[in-house]
Amino acid sequence: MQKLTRRNILAGTCAGIWALAATSRGAWGEASSQGTGIRFLDMTGEEITLPRPARRIVDLWTIGTAFAIAAHGSPSRIVGVNTIAHAQFKSGLLGRLYPEVLDIPYDLSIGNGAPNIERLAKLDPDLVIDFRQGGHDSAAAMRNAGLRVARYSEIEGGIRATIAALLTMYGQMIGDTTRAQRIIAQMHERLTRLDVLKTVPQPDRQSVLLAMPSGDNLFVSGGDAGGLFSDFIYQAGGINAAATLPGFSIASVEQIASWDPDAILVFQSEGADLAQIYDHPILGGGKAVAGRRVYMLPIGANNWGSMGPDEFLSPIWLAELLYPHLLDSALREDMRQAYATIFDRDMTDQQMDEVLRIDLNSRSANYERFLKRA
Repeated sequence: MQKLTRRNILAGTCAGIWALAATSRGAWGEASSQGTGIRFLDMTGEEITLPRPARRIVDLWTIGTAFAIAAHGSPSRIVGVNTIAHAQFKSGLLGRLYPEVLDIPYDLSIGNGAPNIERLAKLDPDLVIDFRQGGHDSAAAMRNAGLRVARYSEIEGGIRATIAALLTMYGQMIGDTTRAQRIIAQMHERLTRLDVLKTVPQPDRQSVLLAMPSGDNLFVSGGDAGGLFSDFIYQAGGINAAATLPGFSIASVEQIASWDPDAILVFQSEGADLAQIYDHPILGGGKAVAGRRVYMLPIGANNWGSMGPDEFLSPIWLAELLYPHLLDSALREDMRQAYATIFDRDMTDQQMDEVLRIDLNSRSANYERFLKRA
């Protein structure tokens, strides 16, 4: 059996994440079972061993429950989440598709955001999912208390490599990657629709800005084709207007006006409104506003264009808006099949309208192609 190492992880990722759909070995080299025990690597490359498939999981990563449901087929194994996840359940798609997630305990942190280890221990989890990002890493304290911890971390290879690895890890922890492989296969199949965009000459590619208003500030997503929040722009045949900036950075309106992007995408956040772009005394004079190409990002399991098992719908959505003459209007059917595979739910037309934010985007350019057919 191949030794589980970080090098094997990255080599497997670079060799092609789509091969995961045809193998039960998963994104991180091999997962193994000895008797009823489970052995796999988490997203940081650390080996995790469980005496049996995980039945009680506390997920401290905000979007983790969506991956758990996708890989497990239900939220029944999740016995604890964080407060932000609970708030998203109340207002988002997961709460509508699985109302039982609203009953999952969520008061699991102390005042500074660190996990309340005593409260966690009372939930008697087989496994706790935490995330490692910047200076945040609570795993050592939880392990010192006798808790088993697997961590999320972004990996090399882009957002879809990370998503494929996450789905596989969530499958491995219960000893069954069947659903994960099925979703990864569909991700690949749906994205082949975008192969036609390879014919778009570089000078004709549309520039796109991903913005998030926050109070008096406007954050924009930097990064190129490998960026976590910019990858989907390139997958859709576009170019990130703010590619030279790191991560989410504050940009002045004068800077944005100088970029003059062809389209502006707005992250759904508290207080976000397309009028903040359309009615702005400076931004209102740009190409995006003139062409009515300002869009609120859809929100499914999470904001499209960010981490989620349905993220692969993001570049399809954007590509249909940027290059409507090159692609058939098939997003709603893509959504219908994707959500049936990911969440075992038949999406209603109203639910798809809510994900696509038809209420906010219906007057934006080319959005009529996403309306329900009579």
